[in-house]
Amino acid sequence: MISVRPQLTETIRYFIVILFGLSLDIAIGFTVHEVFAAPLIFGAAVGFLAGVAFNYVLIERWVFRTGQMSWVRLGKTCVAAQGVLIFRLVSVWALSRILGSSPQASLASLALASILSFSLNYLLMRLILRRQ
Repeated sequence: MISVRPQLTETIRYFIVILFGLSLDIAIGFTVHEVFAAPLIFGAAVGFLAGVAFNYVLIERWVFRTGQMSWVRLGKTCVAAQGVLIFRLVSVWALSRILGSSPQASLASLALASILSFSLNYLLMRLILRRQ
């Protein structure tokens, strides 16, 4: 049987979790925007926070297998999430100015901003969880 390096396995687990979290994030953000007629930036914020909540426990327990939940890591994650949220909202704002405000453009803005911000979040989570 072929042995997969631990870091590669960790990365695969991370992307599995992120795909579910990202789907939840975009679906909630788009629904809040389209169904409830909320501003796209508000929908993006709600979707992002739902994605962070969903992903945090799975990333801590399954992806990086830290063993125990830590209030210190949770606090650092919340601080990192605030920076990523700001990055996400600025990205949504900029992309919606470029792509427009149709439902398709709104979905594209949310999706692209989500991918960018989750990439940033991955880098920050690796720093936070690896330095403990």
